[in-house]
Amino acid sequence: MAKHQEHPYHVMIGGGDQLYCDGLLNQKEMEEWLAVTSVSSREKAPCKPEWKVAIESYYFSRYCEWFSQGTYATALASIPSVNMWDDHDTIDGYGSYPESTQKSSVMTVIGESSRRFYLLFQQHTVPELTSRHGFISAGVGESILTSLGPSTSLLVLDARSERTKNMVCSDKTYNLIFEKLYEDIHVPQGTRHLLVQLGVPIAYPRLVFAENLMGSVGSVLGGIAGGKNVVNRLNGEPELLDDLNDHWTAKSHKLERNNFVRRLQKFADDRKIRVTFLSGDVHCAGVGRFFAKVSPPEKDFHLMYQIISSAIVNEPPPEGVIKLLHFQDKVHTMKGDPLPGDKVTTYEDMYPMFTTDVDEKPLQMDKLLPRRNYSQGHFNQHTSSIEITIFAEKVRGGPEHIPANDKGTKGYTIHIPHLV
Repeated sequence: MAKHQEHPYHVMIGGGDQLYCDGLLNQKEMEEWLAVTSVSSREKAPCKPEWKVAIESYYFSRYCEWFSQGTYATALASIPSVNMWDDHDTIDGYGSYPESTQKSSVMTVIGESSRRFYLLFQQHTVPELTSRHGFISAGVGESILTSLGPSTSLLVLDARSERTKNMVCSDKTYNLIFEKLYEDIHVPQGTRHLLVQLGVPIAYPRLVFAENLMGSVGSVLGGIAGGKNVVNRLNGEPELLDDLNDHWTAKSHKLERNNFVRRLQKFADDRKIRVTFLSGDVHCAGVGRFFAKVSPPEKDFHLMYQIISSAIVNEPPPEGVIKLLHFQDKVHTMKGDPLPGDKVTTYEDMYPMFTTDVDEKPLQMDKLLPRRNYSQGHFNQHTSSIEITIFAEKVRGGPEHIPANDKGTKGYTIHIPHLV
């Protein structure tokens, strides 16, 4: 907020998890449901009227509490915002559980209630009016396509409403979104950049080793990561499995991810608009990258950076997890059919963004920074580039920003070129 006072922000983008509602399961009515020892019986149990009342009361109270006090409430009251929900706005892992869990009576009520209050508090609308209020929907979900000025457009993909264990968004949703992207009324002529907000990073170190681990000894990774129970209370699976299933790089989402990236590359080439991803979720800072060996970068429509900035509140993962992720990172070649007429290979890696730590000491692990952080960006009118700075906390839980003398954070800036 101190930076906003110095130089007012144009917009605040919330990519999901604006509030954590995992505490819902600690309500006595939910404890009663979870006390049903058989997972099958629990999934078949009808949602009692008093349980539904408790669920709705929890979400209403949680929003009233979190959105009405502290620095975040001040920010919401001071800065225009564009928000999207993710799993914690409902409950941890929502959408990535097996179908039997997702479609159970209680989970259905949880999903419907959380969506209603998300739309009310974060979008200022109700389910019946979303189509009239400009949201993009093929029947389920509410994606957003808006302008941040004459040179920059923003696509906020609803990657939660349709999500299943094997799908992020339906073909109908993707087709409708790309139809809108090609219309001048939605993305005007003169637009140089399209920012695509995704809750979970689309370019990130592969976690296949962990997916395989979960199939046999899931508790091992749970012990490494710390802070989570070994077994999920909802369905008895390894606790971190829902997090792994959430990732675009999970085996079940890989083909869908690659097709989405290819279509965005075609859009970038067709309209000469640079595409950049914005994401969070993973509780550390980083920059992923899709690219081709094309020079200069202004002519490479394959080039798409992935800005990863999270979390501004949550503690980062332990150093051991960051080491594992660095160990897994390498240059990948994108699989699948290339664009028609495109004979250039698309590569993917993590960009070495953090050559020095916040204390200016050299870093060997320079691609992911395990510190609380946030990012800000602006359009450079002279170069037509977008400059994004990730501000990382110098001391965990340390002093907040001091006006005109930023002792609380260190900035790392990346320049994203326009496309010609």
